[in-house]
Amino acid sequence: MPRCSRCRQPPTASPAMRRSLRSLGFVIAAAFRADPWRAAVMCALAPTSGLVTASSALWLKLLADAVTDRRSRVALLAAVALGAATGLTSVLRLMSGKLVFRLQQQIGLLLERQLVELAASLPGLEHHERPEYLDRLEHLRAERSTLGQALGAVVSSCSVTIQALATAALLASVHPVLLLLPVLGLPSLLTTAKSAAIIDGAKHATAPQTRLTSHYLAVATTTGPAKELRLFGLGEEVLRRHRALAETTMRARVRARLASVAWMAGGSLTFIAAYVGAIAFVVWRATLGLATPGDVLLTLQQAGQVNSNILGIAAMVGRLQGVLLVAGHFLWFVDHAKSTAPSGARLAPPSRLNQGIRLEHVSFRYPGTERDILQDVNLFLPAGTVVAFVGENGAGKSTLIKLLCGFYPPTQGRIAVDGVDLADLDVEQWRDGLSGAFQDFCKFEFIAAETVGVGDLSGIDDPVRIGAAAQQTGASGVIDALPDGLATQLGRTFQGVDLSQGQWQKLALARSRMLARPLLYLLDEPTASLDAGSEYELFSQINRSARQAAAQGAITLLVSHRLSTVRDADLIVVLHHGQVVEVGSHVDLMNIPRLYAELFTLQSRAYQ
Repeated sequence: MPRCSRCRQPPTASPAMRRSLRSLGFVIAAAFRADPWRAAVMCALAPTSGLVTASSALWLKLLADAVTDRRSRVALLAAVALGAATGLTSVLRLMSGKLVFRLQQQIGLLLERQLVELAASLPGLEHHERPEYLDRLEHLRAERSTLGQALGAVVSSCSVTIQALATAALLASVHPVLLLLPVLGLPSLLTTAKSAAIIDGAKHATAPQTRLTSHYLAVATTTGPAKELRLFGLGEEVLRRHRALAETTMRARVRARLASVAWMAGGSLTFIAAYVGAIAFVVWRATLGLATPGDVLLTLQQAGQVNSNILGIAAMVGRLQGVLLVAGHFLWFVDHAKSTAPSGARLAPPSRLNQGIRLEHVSFRYPGTERDILQDVNLFLPAGTVVAFVGENGAGKSTLIKLLCGFYPPTQGRIAVDGVDLADLDVEQWRDGLSGAFQDFCKFEFIAAETVGVGDLSGIDDPVRIGAAAQQTGASGVIDALPDGLATQLGRTFQGVDLSQGQWQKLALARSRMLARPLLYLLDEPTASLDAGSEYELFSQINRSARQAAAQGAITLLVSHRLSTVRDADLIVVLHHGQVVEVGSHVDLMNIPRLYAELFTLQSRAYQ
């Protein structure tokens, strides 16, 4: 009789089971990638250790029965075997302990490197705006050592399981009814898994509070906020908020811990009753002459061992469950990186711009927000020009810079580079042709040569190129004043020389000049921390360099609040509330009594 199509379908694993199996495969594979030799030895020791430990009970039974029957030779052999098994168990445990410690370090380092690679491989900045990403990252940071224990947890689980099976076989040799003892201990495994899930859930649920607690700690202990913390008397308030958050987090985790203990205790009650019953049963049989003294001794020893095995398996299952849950968070990062990676072949960007960059009906809002920062922007940036973005705070200038760098895709519309959609270009190759300095520039606390040289890694060891970049941006004076010049360690973190905000910005600008001929040179408020003389010299140099690069179609893009610094730009783009409201040269815009002319006039009066 034919079966229905539904009946012919094989059973499929649940999503939770598939995730657990994937996490298990991931942590085992990570161990063999980190240290194949130690991982293989660990796997070999697991069954050996379990069988040797379980065999001690068998030798003990034979010894007791041989002594009772006065079989001296058998008793001697059993005693020697028992001693050997005990000694070998100690040796195997010592070896496993040393191997596990070293392997955990190797796995931890491997997975930390992989996590850094995953974070660095993400093409944009969107993940930094996602609370889910940040919460999982905080959870991984707090539990990163757990991933290093992965193979140890798997191997220990296998060893204890083998030992439990051998124990069950020994108990069955006394009487089959004793097999109920391990079976009645199985509820402990289920309750332990539930316990681990409760604890991990609490850690994940409190990750946002943990991140905020860490932020308050950083505010209270780092140099940057120290002045304002004292000026405004914020120390007590920061401490109060830190304490309140920490206590809230602790209470939530303590409640989870108590709930997990309750689950584990409930699972243990069934086994305790079974353990007492098993001992009474074998003693009763011995009084009837149906069991030997060795059987009684074996049962006493192995019944207790079953308890240890069940608790050991439960502990290992809980530990393994915790490892797999943390591995699941790690795999979320793997999947997120894959989902955000560009699909299909990408086009190579042009080596020079022939037409320019066109923004067509571009709108953008940051992830998780409801307001458009840019609204229906249509703009053409001609090749070989100097373009300035001006406007009030929040107008969308810096956001436009981020879109041009490919840090975010537009929410609507497209950006075309010589007619080709930027989304179709290889983003890494596109950025190879970009350089610049951002308003929130990074203070790389390296030696001075590297702090500048990272602007182009091919020249990081070339003092001539580094010196030329510093000369172009006025940073050579900063470097010359350092005690060891380019070899000076910068930043207080590593007991180096600390710099003023303006000096750090000059080094950031020098870094931007390491790439000799960028296709797109971006400067977002490049002179916010510079004095007027340095600002004038910098913009003069930028204009000279931009004219030289114009032959390759390169575009120089400036963002500035100081309108006097951008008056020589070929094109000035005025933004207001996320929209382009004016485009033209300085002369053209001053002839139109609108926003640019008004702002320029107001700033000019302020300097009179």
